[in-house]
Amino acid sequence: MQDSSSAARTLDPATLGRQLFEASPDCVKLLDGEGRIVAINRCGIAALGADSSDTLRGRRWRSFVPEASHAELDNAMALARAGGIGRFRGAMPNLQGRTRWWEVTISPIDGGLLATSRDITEQVEAEAERERLVAQLRSANERMEDVFRQAPAFMCVFTGPELVFDMVNERYLQLVGGRDPVRLCLRGALPALAGQGFVELLEGVYRSGEPVFGTDVPVMLQRRPGAPLERRFVDQVYMPLRDPDGGISGILVHGIDVTERKLAEIALFESRERFQKIVSQAATGVVQMDTEGRITLANQRYCDMIGHSESELLGTSVLDITAAGSVPVTVEAMQRLAGGEQGVMIDKEYVRRDGTVMPATSSVNALRGPSGEFQGLVAIVVDTTEKRRAEEQLRAGEERYRTLFESVDQGFCILEMIFDEDERPVDYRFLEMNRMFEVHTGLVGGAGRTAREMVPDLD
Repeated sequence: MQDSSSAARTLDPATLGRQLFEASPDCVKLLDGEGRIVAINRCGIAALGADSSDTLRGRRWRSFVPEASHAELDNAMALARAGGIGRFRGAMPNLQGRTRWWEVTISPIDGGLLATSRDITEQVEAEAERERLVAQLRSANERMEDVFRQAPAFMCVFTGPELVFDMVNERYLQLVGGRDPVRLCLRGALPALAGQGFVELLEGVYRSGEPVFGTDVPVMLQRRPGAPLERRFVDQVYMPLRDPDGGISGILVHGIDVTERKLAEIALFESRERFQKIVSQAATGVVQMDTEGRITLANQRYCDMIGHSESELLGTSVLDITAAGSVPVTVEAMQRLAGGEQGVMIDKEYVRRDGTVMPATSSVNALRGPSGEFQGLVAIVVDTTEKRRAEEQLRAGEERYRTLFESVDQGFCILEMIFDEDERPVDYRFLEMNRMFEVHTGLVGGAGRTAREMVPDLD
C-alpha cells in the first residue's frame, strides 16, 4: 500500500500543470509582460499553423492578430495586467492563411499572462447561418404579410377553438362593413352569422383538421351598423393551420366576394327564362342562329311551320331549309347584318319537310356582344301562305272583272262624285271607262279627269 507522502511526490504540481497545459483542446499561450510568446501548447501550434513552438517563441502574439482586433486585444491585455480577466472574440488567420474564429480569455499569472483561445468557428458560423435564416424568415414573413394584406381576395386567420380573429386583410374588412374584429371571437364579432351554419362549419374544421371548400355560398351580413342584413355570395375555403407538432392551431379563411357576378348570373338566368317563355308562346315563328347561320333555338311555332322538331333543326344551317330561289337574298341579309346593320326585312321561301314551299316574311336582327361584336342572328318569321293565296285570288278576281268589263258591248264607267263646301255635287271624275263607253261618248282617255275637264260646256 502506497503512503500519502509517496502519492504527493507522484502528483508533482509542475508536472501536472504541464500535462494539463499540453492536454488542453484550446490554444493556450503563456506570454511575458510585453505580450511575447513564452510557451504554447500543441493545439496552439497547430492552430497558428506553425511547425514547432521554436518558430513562435519570442514573437509578439499581437503580430498574429488582425489589425481590426488590435484595440480589443490591447484592452483585454491591459485588463489582465491590472489583475482582471480580459476577453474578446475575433476572426484570425494562421500562418497558412486559414481563418478561424476565436474566443480569447486573458488572465494574469506570476510575471506574465495566460491567453486561452477557444475555437468557436462552428458556433459563429452556426450563429451566422441562424441569423441568415432568421433574416430570410423575417423577410418571407414580411412578404407574406404584404401579400396577405394586399391580396385581392378576402383573408382572415382564426386561432384557438374559440375562433379568435388573429389577422384580417382589407378585403375582409370591406366584406364585413369595415369593423375590425381582431382579438375578438367570431361569435361576438359577427353575431349576424348566428343560425347560418358558418360558425359550426369552422368549428368542425378546427376539430377534424379537414379543409372545406364552398362555391357561390350565400351569406347574410350586416355591412353597416344599424343597417339590415345584406345577402352576399362568396367562393371560399377554410384551411386548418397546424403548429410544429402537427396539432391544429387555427384556421385560414380565404375567398372571393362574387356577389356582383352571381347577381348578374341570376338576372341573366331570369332574363333567359322570360325570353324562353315569350318565345315559346309567341304566335310567330322565332329562330336564333349563330354567326354561320346554324340554328341554335327555334320555338314551337317555327317548328310547326317548317315541319321539323327543334332537335332536328338545332345545328342545321338555315340555308338547308331555304328554297333555292331564296338563298341569295338570305345570304345577302346575313352578310349585311354581320357587316354592321342592325336589322333587315326579307321575303323568302322555306322548304318544308314534305317538300312543299312556304312563303314567309322574316324580320332578321343582329345579336351583338357588349363591345358590339357580331354574335349571331334572331329572326321573327311570319307564314305568308294565306296572304299570298288571298293576293292571288284577288288578282285573279281583278283579272276576271277586267275581262268582263272590257268585253261587254255596253258602255260602262265608274265615277267619283265631287262636292262643294255645302256638300252639293258640282262635278265628277272618271275613275274607269271601258272601250264601248269611249266609242259611245267619244270621251277617250278620260280616266282620272273630271267631266268639266272633258266637256267644259257640260250643263
